[in-house]
Amino acid sequence: MSTTPALYTFHDDFMNQTDFFYDDRFNLPQEAAHKLQKTRDFHAWNFRRYGECFPQMIKTAEKVKATNLPNTIRWFYTLKEHNKDLTLTVKTLCPSRGKALFYQGSLDDFLVQFSPSSKPLSAVYTFHPEGLENPVHFLSLKDNHPDGAASRFNVMNKLYFVTTMTYGAAFVRTNQDVTFTPSTQQADYLYTLLPSENEDDGEDFMLRAYSQGTQARLFFEGSVQEFITLYA
Repeated sequence: MSTTPALYTFHDDFMNQTDFFYDDRFNLPQEAAHKLQKTRDFHAWNFRRYGECFPQMIKTAEKVKATNLPNTIRWFYTLKEHNKDLTLTVKTLCPSRGKALFYQGSLDDFLVQFSPSSKPLSAVYTFHPEGLENPVHFLSLKDNHPDGAASRFNVMNKLYFVTTMTYGAAFVRTNQDVTFTPSTQQADYLYTLLPSENEDDGEDFMLRAYSQGTQARLFFEGSVQEFITLYA
């Protein structure tokens, strides 16, 4: 499993202090939720600033300066404390769009949604095959975080490139837990594959990935292989 380096930023409005930490290990949302939960529990016990609690609980975190950040960062977690309210903003690196918004809301809601004890997150996978008038939609009820989706696309790609199957057919064959679903189906994630408009592009399809909470947020747009490289 590849690592997912992240930057954690903690801003305390009352103290007017901001701390930056670089963690080069595993920092996808569900992994970050585990780290932030440990930090919150420690904060509740000793009432120190989050920027002080985080490195005490997360030994892989290294304090850094905003002017000297590593260029390997792929996830950005920013926690702002204002009058005891905690707002978390999560952004992820997108090859075609730079930093893209993945989540914005309370720390509580993020922990409820992404902590390891949370319910599995669902996803709708939509394929727009060339030559077909209507797209097809598949529903999956688990293993749909970006790393899970990347794993699904990876095995799909392997079958697609050695057969004459369409992407949709290869996806169903390699992901037998998915079911056909109507386009109106709601889910936590939406992954949409569309035929590439670039005729010189070696990729047949481009991928758009949305995180769907109170509103849909486009957090990735690019080739399927770029998504696999970033998240698998």
